[in-house]
Amino acid sequence: MLKLLQRKKLSFLLLLPVAWFAAVSLLLVVIILIIINMDPSKDDEYKYELYAAKPLVLGTVTTDTTSGDPRPAKIDKIFEKYNCPIQGMGKVFVEEADKNNIPY
Repeated sequence: MLKLLQRKKLSFLLLLPVAWFAAVSLLLVVIILIIINMDPSKDDEYKYELYAAKPLVLGTVTTDTTSGDPRPAKIDKIFEKYNCPIQGMGKVFVEEADKNNIPY
């Protein structure tokens, strides 16, 4: 019985350094992989996208920049949405509302 306990103790003592070596080796591999993936040159290509949207095509404007009264366009949009027979008459509605002091 004593010899069996001594063998178990001896095998446990031999197993500790092997387990320690395996754990440290695995930890080093993980650290090295993390360092390799932290390449600063990769950050440059995504830096612009983090803070603002990239333009789809350089040199073109994708939104309407015309100035003027937006009310006729809103009225026309509603007329179009509900398939109203007076589509396109938003400007007339706004002009008449302004002329007769009708709040929009």
